[in-house]
Amino acid sequence: MFETLQARAARTAARRAGRHAAALADRMRAALPRDIEVEAQADGVRLSGPALSRRRALDGALRWTIAESIR
Repeated sequence: MFETLQARAARTAARRAGRHAAALADRMRAALPRDIEVEAQADGVRLSGPALSRRRALDGALRWTIAESIR
């Protein structure tokens, strides 16, 4: 019986995590420049774009946008 409860809790947590990742991806997609791709994945949100790590290091507005989105 406990196994059934545990499996149900795991499914519920997975659904909530998926909805949270999709909502976060939507917010980030709206806030970030269009050339940065935002994709919700099973383990979180993936950002990709041309020279993203360099741009994040040099552009304070981009860095703060990303940081505020994941708070």
